[in-house]
Amino acid sequence: MLEQHSSTAAELDFVDVAELQLQQELRSMFAVDTQTYLQTYINLVQKLQPQTWTADIQETYRCVHTIKGGAVTVGADGILYVSTILEDLLSDLRYLQIAPPLEDGQLSQMLAEAGELLTASLQVEATGEAAIAAVQPSIDRIAFLRQEIQQLYLPEANEQTKLFQEFAEQGFDLVVLDLEMAIEDLPDRGQVPPEVIKIAKQTLQQLIQIGNDLEFEAGWLDLLRYSKALLNRPESDFWRSQWSKYLPLLKDSARQGGKLPAGKGAGSRDELGAEGTRGTRGTREQLPITNYQLPITNNQLPKQISKSPSL
Repeated sequence: MLEQHSSTAAELDFVDVAELQLQQELRSMFAVDTQTYLQTYINLVQKLQPQTWTADIQETYRCVHTIKGGAVTVGADGILYVSTILEDLLSDLRYLQIAPPLEDGQLSQMLAEAGELLTASLQVEATGEAAIAAVQPSIDRIAFLRQEIQQLYLPEANEQTKLFQEFAEQGFDLVVLDLEMAIEDLPDRGQVPPEVIKIAKQTLQQLIQIGNDLEFEAGWLDLLRYSKALLNRPESDFWRSQWSKYLPLLKDSARQGGKLPAGKGAGSRDELGAEGTRGTRGTREQLPITNYQLPITNNQLPKQISKSPSL
């Protein structure tokens, strides 16, 4: 019995040692990878340019987000807490479609300082409350920088606009994924199958409900009403060509809280809008939808959509 107990204890000791070695190896790999991401981050923020603003700020966010995920895996609490607050700061900026003023280098300096604080937190080996205490000054400083950046570059930013942007960048694609896949599978010619039309109506209904929940502006429903032109013409080639233009317009509107995308107001002409016809030697040929003036009333909407109280 004693021998069995000794054997079990030895096995547990071996497991503990192996686990410790694994954790040390993971922590070492994490440190190496993090240094690479930090260097990429610093390089990007020091060379911010209006022409590459969107791609660069998205990449800085990705670097910090990846560091945060690795910190969770290896239990690096210090850098986890600092990367979380820096991720929030970058999340504010990454939804700016137009680059803020960059000529004076002030934004680059503030982001570089935040990156240096994140780099320093990599050396913190404490966990839990001790880790928080060790990095609290860095957290406070980045929180202050975030407030400064909001005041300088995001004066109209608030939680509601952030929700709009997060839905546009993350949730919208998930909502329309089934529809996009169904349209992609459509043949080049022929009628759109009833099941695909059903998916389209369900997707539109979801977008209506989300607009209600997020309190989008009236332009959201105006833009959704343009789907009438698509639903009334269930031809595969037409759907393949037009939904690929329509969905990005919806996404752009969602990013702006339901406002109609720039240039898409009543009377303007663009890629998508009402169905038209033209005469060609005595015949009338259907045109792609090219005008935003769609005279659609509630009673004309497809059944599943018109049931929404918002319409």
